[in-house]
Amino acid sequence: RVWALAVAPTIGSAAMAPACLATSLSGLIMSRAFVGAGEVALSPAAFSLIGDRLPPKHLTTALALYSMAPKLAQALSFVLGSLLVGYAATHQLAITRSVQLSGWRLVFVMIGLPGLMLTALVFTFSEPAREKRIDVGGPSPSFLHYLNSDWRLLLPLLLAASLAATMYVAMLAWYPTFLTRQFGWDVTSYGPIMFWIGAVSAISVLFKGMLVDWLVRRGVRFAHLRFYLFAILVATPAALFAFTTPNPIVSMIAYGLADGLASAAMLYFAATIQLYLPQEFRGRINALFLMTITIVASGTGPMAVASITD
Repeated sequence: RVWALAVAPTIGSAAMAPACLATSLSGLIMSRAFVGAGEVALSPAAFSLIGDRLPPKHLTTALALYSMAPKLAQALSFVLGSLLVGYAATHQLAITRSVQLSGWRLVFVMIGLPGLMLTALVFTFSEPAREKRIDVGGPSPSFLHYLNSDWRLLLPLLLAASLAATMYVAMLAWYPTFLTRQFGWDVTSYGPIMFWIGAVSAISVLFKGMLVDWLVRRGVRFAHLRFYLFAILVATPAALFAFTTPNPIVSMIAYGLADGLASAAMLYFAATIQLYLPQEFRGRINALFLMTITIVASGTGPMAVASITD
């Protein structure tokens, strides 16, 4: 699993190389697929490692620390991305005499190379020892057998996680476009505000994790799912208001509230998997959830908004 943590981001970062050299839409899509493969392979191993290392009373806080990293990166992308785009507009990188990288191609290189170097940091996290399973005198159940026997628990969890993520991904993907179309704002207008919204939302992930751990210590069963259900119930009207108010500042405040409450859905489901489901299957269950969420949320959320808008 430690090697999986190392290989996954390497695949994603290395895929930036063919992406920056793509000369067709199909080539760009293929490179993006490899970037996505590196991204989604990382979290199942990470969730399982963290679950093995820490006791239940501290689990959600640790998972929250891990989950807030993408939110911080997303927030930084509004600021750092604009700086890189500005730099790439006036500079070139000579690969060969005939290949000169500039514009978005140069941005891909500047983003991908640090990822390759940072991959080595994974080896600072040692492999935790797992408790040995008790031998009950029979063959160990297969993963498919477990899915078949426990589908009444897994299917509702999987549907809930997918639907929650679909709402959040669609909102996240289209809100900047909404600001441009509805209020005439460009990235220079909303970029700094979106950075602070993303930064506050990322920090809130940690505090939400600490709050859930406090509920766990108080003996609240399924505290993770109960807390996230409450958060979604509050986030939904805030999101609706963000897309209907005529005031752009009020809209961004409402969006920030919805973003802070609805973000990091997989955090709560991953913690539930670590605490309540069989230890020997946790990595694969996390992978199953992340695969389904990626296909359903990332695949259908932005596309559904675009299709309905058209």
